[in-house]
Amino acid sequence: MENLINKLIQREKELAVLEDRLKRENQHLRTRYNNENSAKNKAFGERDNALKTLRNITEDYYEFICKIISFAHCKTSYIQYVTEDFWTTIINKCYEVGRKLNYSDKEITCKLDCALIDIYSYYEMYDKAYETTLIMAELNYHWVKLDDKTLHWAKTQYRLGELENAINKQLVNHTIDYDLRAEFQGYIDKIKSIRGGF
Repeated sequence: MENLINKLIQREKELAVLEDRLKRENQHLRTRYNNENSAKNKAFGERDNALKTLRNITEDYYEFICKIISFAHCKTSYIQYVTEDFWTTIINKCYEVGRKLNYSDKEITCKLDCALIDIYSYYEMYDKAYETTLIMAELNYHWVKLDDKTLHWAKTQYRLGELENAINKQLVNHTIDYDLRAEFQGYIDKIKSIRGGF
């Protein structure tokens, strides 16, 4: 019996040692987990700050590009001072960066509409000038820039009806303020006169 008691005491001591060892390992793992979790949270915080900073820098860059382009509105000397390749590159870059900021192409075009029409018209890219004018007619509730050269190009392409319809839709849907309705009707009259009164 005494032998059995000694074995039990020995077993109890071994279990106490194992329990102590498990407690230390458990505490070590808990500390390690907490440290890793803290480091992970810190890394996520730093990543979020870096993404926010990157977003702000990207927005600033986008606004800067937009200002470069917008400055071209009604400034032929500014447009011709640089090359067509420059304008193509900077406009493409603007759309690329704008898309990364989740702006649609139409939103970007609306932001730059008048300047784009002037640039495209100067370099005889009338198809692009017309598309910009069309978007402006669909979405701008204040005015539409009607470039004569672009309108004459649209006439040769039999596309003036699209523009007239877009402006007329604004009038029919009453999206245009009452004070501006006569001006928009004037746009339609100008288009009809260029088209030949159809």
